[in-house]
Amino acid sequence: MRKKIAILGSTGSIGRNSVDVVCRHPDRFEVVGLAAGTNVGVLAEQIQQLNPKLVSVKGRDEAAAVAALCPGWSGTGLHGEAGDFRYCGGRRSGADL
Repeated sequence: MRKKIAILGSTGSIGRNSVDVVCRHPDRFEVVGLAAGTNVGVLAEQIQQLNPKLVSVKGRDEAAAVAALCPGWSGTGLHGEAGDFRYCGGRRSGADL
């Protein structure tokens, strides 16, 4: 059974390293959430690679950019402080942050 995880700060250096580890062990991990600030280019690549159920970004502009870059993604996008709050509430999904 794969461990469900959410990666906070997925576009930063530690977040990118975490994504690399997950990608090397797809049989062990399932990324159900990604959170990033404004680096929507890297985030879009991660979404396409990992297909998380939930993504949170800093603001509306970033959310719109992610939607434009990932038109086939069927997950839920959040933004702003309310998005961060709902994202962290994702612990109910059984994911580790």
